[in-house]
Amino acid sequence: MGKTTNHRQGTTGTSLLNYHFFAEIFVKEDGSVSDATLSFPDGRAQEFEDLGFVQEVHGGRYEREAELDRLYPNGDYTFRFTTPSGREKARVLRVRGTGEGESRIPNAVSISLRQNGREVSPEAVNPGEDLEITWSAFETGASDPNGIVDDLLFAVVGNCHGEKIVHSGRPFEGTPYLTYETTRYVVGSERLSPGEPHQIFVEHARVDTSEEGGLVGLVTYAATTFLDFETTGVASGKPCPRSMPKMDAGQTDRN
Repeated sequence: MGKTTNHRQGTTGTSLLNYHFFAEIFVKEDGSVSDATLSFPDGRAQEFEDLGFVQEVHGGRYEREAELDRLYPNGDYTFRFTTPSGREKARVLRVRGTGEGESRIPNAVSISLRQNGREVSPEAVNPGEDLEITWSAFETGASDPNGIVDDLLFAVVGNCHGEKIVHSGRPFEGTPYLTYETTRYVVGSERLSPGEPHQIFVEHARVDTSEEGGLVGLVTYAATTFLDFETTGVASGKPCPRSMPKMDAGQTDRN
């Protein structure tokens, strides 16, 4: 569960897109969850949408953090759901900090691109060379005092069709992933298509962790920046749409 902010990086700087609230229940392979609801600190409740491997609740998209906090206040949120055995489980996660004088959401991320040790323009990425993605320092990132998972960092690349083609990894999946200490992520040239637009996002996520009854709970406060880039050369694959579609719902500036 968490509160997030999304940004667009362009040639003239970085601009705010929106603030957002979300909650998720991740279901283990061969597992199932039913009748899942999220109860808010003010007594409201919302049903989760069942997507199979994950159940989700999403708020709207807001221009100000104060509006986000008014509709999704700080305090205790209760996850209730039924397991295959028929037992109902309840788990409480607490949103804290945001709106209490100092936001817990990190600053907007600034992304840079490098090839062969040199910074390159997002308008002229060579698809024949590996692409190194770097970003501004995760200044509020820290290790987890509970030893569950440190503050996280994600780097994701999408193609001109809005499909995610590279993901830096997630915790608890048995594969490598990035934390606040990571300073760069390299995308192999074989993942880039010549003569086409691509898109990147980098996310910094502060995490409050807890574990109870074998259930890990994460409350995140995250900032994500989106950046488009173009590769040189002649396109040879499936034609790109005239307007590149979004690869993430946070991209409220595109269809």
